[in-house]
Amino acid sequence: MRPAVDALAKHCRVISFSLADEPTSGASFDASAGVWSYVQQVADVLDATGVRTATICGVSYGGLIAAAFAARHPDKVSALVLSSAIPPSWKPDARVEFLMRARLVATRIAPRLMARRARLVATLDVERQLGRVKCPTLVVTGEPTLDRVVPVALTRDYHRIWPHASEAVLQRTGHLGLITRPDEFARLVASFADQNANRTSTWRSASGGMGAG
Repeated sequence: MRPAVDALAKHCRVISFSLADEPTSGASFDASAGVWSYVQQVADVLDATGVRTATICGVSYGGLIAAAFAARHPDKVSALVLSSAIPPSWKPDARVEFLMRARLVATRIAPRLMARRARLVATLDVERQLGRVKCPTLVVTGEPTLDRVVPVALTRDYHRIWPHASEAVLQRTGHLGLITRPDEFARLVASFADQNANRTSTWRSASGGMGAG
Protein backbone atom coordinates (compact mmCIF):
# COMPACT_ATOMS: atom_id res chain seq x y z
CA MET A 1 0.00 0.00 0.00
CA ARG A 2 3.05 2.27 0.16
CA PRO A 3 2.45 4.00 -3.22
CA ALA A 4 -1.02 5.10 -2.10
CA VAL A 5 0.18 6.22 1.33
CA ASP A 6 3.02 8.25 -0.17
CA ALA A 7 0.72 9.84 -2.74
CA LEU A 8 -1.90 10.71 -0.12
CA ALA A 9 0.75 12.21 2.16
CA LYS A 10 1.30 14.94 -0.44
CA HIS A 11 -2.26 16.13 0.17
CA CYS A 12 -3.16 15.38 3.78
CA ARG A 13 -2.11 13.73 7.00
CA VAL A 14 -2.19 9.95 6.67
CA ILE A 15 -2.41 7.39 9.46
CA SER A 16 -2.00 3.83 8.21
CA PHE A 17 -1.45 0.54 10.03
CA SER A 18 -1.51 -3.23 9.68
CA LEU A 19 -4.57 -5.11 10.90
CA ALA A 20 -4.43 -6.28 14.50
CA ASP A 21 -3.87 -9.98 13.78
CA GLU A 22 -0.73 -9.38 11.73
CA PRO A 23 2.47 -10.04 13.71
CA THR A 24 3.96 -6.65 12.81
CA SER A 25 0.94 -4.60 13.88
CA GLY A 26 1.83 -4.38 17.56
CA ALA A 27 -1.90 -4.40 18.37
CA SER A 28 -3.91 -6.97 20.30
CA PHE A 29 -6.49 -9.10 18.51
CA ASP A 30 -9.50 -10.61 20.26
CA ALA A 31 -10.63 -13.58 18.18
CA SER A 32 -13.89 -13.80 20.11
CA ALA A 33 -14.80 -10.29 18.95
CA GLY A 34 -14.17 -11.16 15.32
CA VAL A 35 -14.28 -8.24 12.88
CA TRP A 36 -15.17 -5.91 15.75
CA SER A 37 -11.64 -6.37 17.07
CA TYR A 38 -10.36 -4.64 13.92
CA VAL A 39 -12.98 -1.93 14.39
CA GLN A 40 -11.75 -1.33 17.92
CA GLN A 41 -8.20 -1.12 16.58
CA VAL A 42 -9.20 1.82 14.36
CA ALA A 43 -10.73 3.60 17.36
CA ASP A 44 -7.60 2.92 19.44
CA VAL A 45 -5.32 4.30 16.72
CA LEU A 46 -7.34 7.51 16.42
CA ASP A 47 -7.30 7.95 20.20
CA ALA A 48 -3.57 7.26 20.41
CA THR A 49 -2.81 9.85 17.72
CA GLY A 50 -5.13 12.47 19.16
CA VAL A 51 -7.44 12.48 16.14
CA ARG A 52 -11.05 13.23 17.04
CA THR A 53 -12.53 12.75 13.56
CA ALA A 54 -11.16 11.67 10.19
CA THR A 55 -11.96 10.55 6.71
CA ILE A 56 -11.81 6.78 7.12
CA CYS A 57 -10.49 4.94 4.08
CA GLY A 58 -10.65 1.17 3.75
CA VAL A 59 -9.47 -1.02 0.89
CA SER A 60 -10.76 -4.51 0.04
CA TYR A 61 -11.22 -6.38 3.35
CA GLY A 62 -10.36 -3.13 5.11
CA GLY A 63 -13.33 -1.53 3.38
CA LEU A 64 -15.78 -3.63 5.35
CA ILE A 65 -13.89 -2.78 8.54
CA ALA A 66 -14.11 0.93 7.70
CA ALA A 67 -17.84 0.61 7.05
CA ALA A 68 -18.39 -1.22 10.34
CA PHE A 69 -16.33 1.45 12.13
CA ALA A 70 -18.58 4.18 10.70
CA ALA A 71 -21.61 2.28 11.98
CA ARG A 72 -20.23 1.89 15.50
CA HIS A 73 -18.42 5.25 15.81
CA PRO A 74 -20.30 7.78 13.65
CA ASP A 75 -19.02 10.67 15.76
CA LYS A 76 -15.43 9.88 14.70
CA VAL A 77 -16.10 9.81 10.95
CA SER A 78 -16.23 12.98 8.85
CA ALA A 79 -16.36 10.98 5.62
CA LEU A 80 -15.93 7.40 4.44
CA VAL A 81 -14.03 6.06 1.41
CA LEU A 82 -14.32 2.40 0.40
CA SER A 83 -12.06 1.13 -2.38
CA SER A 84 -12.75 -2.23 -4.05
CA ALA A 85 -14.38 -3.15 -0.76
CA ILE A 86 -16.08 -6.41 0.08
CA PRO A 87 -19.72 -5.95 1.18
CA PRO A 88 -21.28 -7.67 4.21
CA SER A 89 -22.76 -10.30 1.88
CA TRP A 90 -19.36 -11.31 0.46
CA LYS A 91 -18.39 -14.98 0.41
CA PRO A 92 -15.22 -16.18 -1.35
CA ASP A 93 -15.84 -18.75 -4.07
CA ALA A 94 -13.23 -21.25 -5.30
CA ARG A 95 -11.88 -18.85 -7.94
CA VAL A 96 -11.45 -16.03 -5.46
CA GLU A 97 -9.81 -18.32 -2.92
CA PHE A 98 -7.27 -19.39 -5.57
CA LEU A 99 -6.53 -15.78 -6.54
CA MET A 100 -6.22 -14.75 -2.89
CA ARG A 101 -3.78 -17.57 -2.20
CA ALA A 102 -1.65 -16.55 -5.18
CA ARG A 103 -1.67 -12.92 -4.13
CA LEU A 104 -1.02 -13.73 -0.49
CA VAL A 105 2.10 -15.66 -1.42
CA ALA A 106 3.31 -12.63 -3.40
CA THR A 107 2.62 -10.24 -0.53
CA ARG A 108 3.80 -12.62 2.21
CA ILE A 109 0.46 -12.64 4.03
CA ALA A 110 -0.23 -16.07 5.52
CA PRO A 111 -3.03 -17.92 3.68
CA ARG A 112 -4.26 -19.27 7.03
CA LEU A 113 -4.64 -15.68 8.28
CA MET A 114 -6.66 -14.65 5.24
CA ALA A 115 -8.84 -17.75 5.53
CA ARG A 116 -9.64 -16.81 9.12
CA ARG A 117 -10.56 -13.30 8.05
CA ALA A 118 -12.92 -14.71 5.43
CA ARG A 119 -14.62 -16.86 8.09
CA LEU A 120 -15.03 -13.81 10.31
CA VAL A 121 -16.98 -12.05 7.57
CA ALA A 122 -19.29 -15.06 7.33
CA THR A 123 -20.24 -14.60 10.99
CA LEU A 124 -20.67 -10.82 10.77
CA ASP A 125 -24.25 -9.49 10.84
CA VAL A 126 -23.82 -5.77 10.29
CA GLU A 127 -25.97 -4.70 7.34
CA ARG A 128 -28.78 -3.29 9.48
CA GLN A 129 -26.25 -1.19 11.39
CA LEU A 130 -24.68 -0.01 8.13
CA GLY A 131 -28.06 1.25 7.00
CA ARG A 132 -27.87 3.88 9.74
CA VAL A 133 -24.60 5.35 8.43
CA LYS A 134 -25.32 8.82 7.02
CA CYS A 135 -21.86 10.32 6.59
CA PRO A 136 -20.61 11.34 3.11
CA THR A 137 -19.40 8.17 1.42
CA LEU A 138 -17.32 7.55 -1.70
CA VAL A 139 -17.20 4.08 -3.27
CA VAL A 140 -14.15 3.59 -5.51
CA THR A 141 -13.70 0.67 -7.91
CA GLY A 142 -11.49 -0.33 -10.78
CA GLU A 143 -12.88 -1.34 -14.14
CA PRO A 144 -15.34 -4.27 -14.00
CA THR A 145 -13.31 -6.44 -16.40
CA LEU A 146 -10.04 -5.92 -14.50
CA ASP A 147 -10.93 -6.61 -10.85
CA ARG A 148 -10.52 -10.38 -10.51
CA VAL A 149 -10.64 -10.50 -6.70
CA VAL A 150 -13.73 -8.58 -5.59
CA PRO A 151 -16.13 -8.13 -8.53
CA VAL A 152 -17.07 -4.48 -9.03
CA ALA A 153 -20.74 -5.48 -8.86
CA LEU A 154 -20.18 -6.67 -5.28
CA THR A 155 -18.50 -3.43 -4.19
CA ARG A 156 -21.37 -1.51 -5.78
CA ASP A 157 -23.72 -3.33 -3.42
CA TYR A 158 -22.85 -0.54 -0.99
CA HIS A 159 -24.98 1.75 -3.16
CA ARG A 160 -27.98 -0.40 -2.26
CA ILE A 161 -27.17 0.05 1.43
CA TRP A 162 -26.29 3.74 1.02
CA PRO A 163 -28.16 5.39 -1.88
CA HIS A 164 -26.46 8.66 -0.92
CA ALA A 165 -22.96 7.30 -1.69
CA SER A 166 -20.90 8.80 -4.52
CA GLU A 167 -19.01 6.61 -6.98
CA ALA A 168 -15.65 6.88 -8.75
CA VAL A 169 -13.97 4.47 -11.17
CA LEU A 170 -10.20 4.24 -11.53
CA GLN A 171 -9.62 3.64 -15.22
CA ARG A 172 -7.27 0.99 -16.63
CA THR A 173 -6.84 -0.81 -13.34
CA GLY A 174 -8.48 -3.50 -11.23
CA HIS A 175 -8.53 -4.47 -7.57
CA LEU A 176 -5.43 -2.61 -6.45
CA GLY A 177 -5.85 0.69 -8.22
CA LEU A 178 -4.39 2.48 -5.21
CA ILE A 179 -1.07 0.80 -6.07
CA THR A 180 -1.21 0.90 -9.86
CA ARG A 181 -2.79 4.40 -10.02
CA PRO A 182 -1.71 5.94 -6.69
CA ASP A 183 -1.76 9.59 -7.75
CA GLU A 184 -5.26 9.38 -9.18
CA PHE A 185 -6.43 7.48 -6.11
CA ALA A 186 -4.87 10.09 -3.81
CA ARG A 187 -6.52 12.96 -5.66
CA LEU A 188 -9.93 11.29 -5.34
CA VAL A 189 -9.56 10.64 -1.61
CA ALA A 190 -8.00 14.01 -0.76
CA SER A 191 -10.61 15.92 -2.75
CA PHE A 192 -13.44 14.03 -1.07
CA ALA A 193 -11.85 14.60 2.36
CA ASP A 194 -11.53 18.31 1.61
CA GLN A 195 -15.16 18.60 0.57
CA ASN A 196 -16.28 17.17 3.91
CA ALA A 197 -13.54 18.34 6.27
CA ASN A 198 -15.52 21.23 7.71
CA ARG A 199 -18.23 18.87 8.90
CA THR A 200 -16.16 18.20 12.00
CA SER A 201 -12.66 19.66 11.68
CA THR A 202 -10.63 22.51 10.24
CA TRP A 203 -7.80 20.24 9.14
CA ARG A 204 -7.58 17.18 6.94
CA SER A 205 -6.80 13.67 8.03
CA ALA A 206 -7.06 10.39 6.20
CA SER A 207 -6.94 7.21 8.25
CA GLY A 208 -6.98 3.72 6.84
CA GLY A 209 -6.76 0.11 7.84
CA MET A 210 -5.98 -1.01 4.32
CA GLY A 211 -6.37 -4.73 4.77
CA ALA A 212 -5.55 -7.23 2.06
CA GLY A 213 -8.45 -9.09 0.62
